Amino acid sequence: MLMIITFVGIIWLLIPVGVILYLLYEAFKKEYKYPDDIKPTSQLKGEIGLVTRTIVPGEYGQNSGQIRIGRKKHRAVSEKTIEKGSRVVVSHAEGITLSVEEISDNLDK
Repeated sequence: MLMIITFVGIIWLLIPVGVILYLLYEAFKKEYKYPDDIKPTSQLKGEIGLVTRTIVPGEYGQNSGQIRIGRKKHRAVSEKTIEKGSRVVVSHAEGITLSVEEISDNLDK
């Protein structure tokens, strides 16, 4: 009998505590809003970026090159070696890796 009373008492305490915790969570939760300049990699085709780690053909994964588009850095691969500091355009995106091509400086003049 005492065991049943204890169990019922615990339930009577847990329900209000749970409701209070839920109401506090709802009152103080913040919705995260992504900045406008961060896009999924699938939507980056045609975007221009800056090489932050030299891109060497045949190197994938952690050893692959890296570019920055806006504030975000992305893994990048290319068919040609592209030096750090060069401007590139995204030609293809697969997963989290972007295929890029170097932008010729002659076109800017």
